[in-house]
Formats: sequence, C-alpha cells, structure tokens
Amino acid sequence: MNTTPVVLVEDDPDDQQIFLEYTSQVPFLTVTGVFANPLEATRFIQTNPVDLLFLDIGLPHLSGLEMIQSLSAPPPIILTTLDLNRSLEAYDVGVVDYLVKPFSFARFMRAVNRALSRQPDRPPAVVFLKDGHDTIRVLLDELLYVEAYGQLCKLHLSDQVRVVSHSITELQDLLPSARFLRVHRSFLVSIARIDRFSARSLFLGAREIPVGSAYQIDLKRLTEGR
Repeated sequence: MNTTPVVLVEDDPDDQQIFLEYTSQVPFLTVTGVFANPLEATRFIQTNPVDLLFLDIGLPHLSGLEMIQSLSAPPPIILTTLDLNRSLEAYDVGVVDYLVKPFSFARFMRAVNRALSRQPDRPPAVVFLKDGHDTIRVLLDELLYVEAYGQLCKLHLSDQVRVVSHSITELQDLLPSARFLRVHRSFLVSIARIDRFSARSLFLGAREIPVGSAYQIDLKRLTEGR
C-alpha cells in the first residue's frame, strides 16, 4: 500500500503522543517527522517529501501561521489549536482543516480524509470511516451509493451493505466531490455508477434513487461538463 508521509509540528509532549497514537491506527499514514521547533520543521519540509502537515498555531520562536507564510510551497496543512476563535484567521492562509484540542479520532480521520481528497493529482482510492468503536476501510471503487439511516448511514457496496457512524452530511464532506454527488437529502451516489437520470430519479443499474428538487441543478451539471 502506498503511504502518505506526514509531519507534525507540536511542542506539547502529550499532544505529540495523542497524534502518534492516532496515526498508528491509520495504515496509509507514515510519520516521517515530529518537531517541537518550527524552524527545524521548516528545514525538514524544504528537503523532504511531505504530503500532509499537522501544525500547531502556538509554537515557540515562530507561530504556526508565520511558519505557513515562510514556506514557498507548503503541503496540505491541518492546523491544531486550543483556541476556536482563531479559525477564520487560519482559513485565511489556506489550510485544509482546523482541529480544536482535544479532538477525537473520528474528527482526526475526517480532517485526514478531507485533506487527501482535495489533492487532485492523487485522489484517494480508499476512505476510512467509523463503524461503532472500529475504523473500517472502504474502497471508493466499490461504493455504489450512500443512504441516510437516522443519524447513521448505510454504505451500499458492490457485495455488501455496511452501516457507519457518520451522518450523510459528514460523508458528503468526506467523500471526494469529483466522484460522489448528493442527489437527495437521504442519498449520495457514485457518479461513475449512474446509468441514466431524469429530473426526479436516477438509476444505478436496476436500483432507482430519488432526486430531490434542491439537488436537480447539481445533477444537471453532469451533462454540462461539471
């Protein structure tokens, strides 16, 4: 399996340990560097491949935001902080996501999936989702459609149906928009699996999926080279 080289810049040892615990549960992430000093991290990033950077805002010598501005070609960045009020400032510098400590493993995975799905030259072949206390790997090529199931969702795969502990809105955010389309308040579908559609329904093989009026324009864009 191809892995994603990840770097953490964090000066709190306890937060470093939580990060290492979380990444150890994700087989496609490889931690290539953990730094407390942002100047050392900057030198490392300039000379080594880094596909994802977790960066604390409050750092000695150089803040996380200042470090971003110092990088000529920064990788996708997920900022971490204790201060929710700095989120707008963080997004102004183009970060992918913003984690407020303490954050859960599920929230961590949501940020990772979001970051990797936004790399157009390397779309993810898998997504990792919560299934109760477990995290499961879902092959995107096998995912036909998603159906809301209360506060959970059913994943309709090529050979089985799985229930995951995510709302459909969360999955809309996690799944790459180039491959999956929300067509109803209760349904997300794989674009590649759509055989035909009208204003009110679409078909994935023999399976008919309703199309909500609020989503008709998004579906129509498929014929306009979205």
